[in-house]
Amino acid sequence: TSKNELYKQYKWILSLVTTIMFYLPGIQDVINLLIAFNRFFALCYPFMYRKIFTPANTYFMIVVALIYSIIFVIPIIGGEG
Repeated sequence: TSKNELYKQYKWILSLVTTIMFYLPGIQDVINLLIAFNRFFALCYPFMYRKIFTPANTYFMIVVALIYSIIFVIPIIGGEG
């Protein structure tokens, strides 16, 4: 097989890996924002902190952050160019 045929065969894998590598810092930015939000409430509002950052709410925030980050990656993975 030629290089062009090999590229066409694995184009979607290359696109996925490249996109994840390119947008991983964006996902990290969202997680860092959540950590900053957490620390802000821990320092400035310590009595409200335990009410806001329950384990269930923390898991919810993490899932929302990951979904939010993935939403911006999906159109680029499926796009041409």
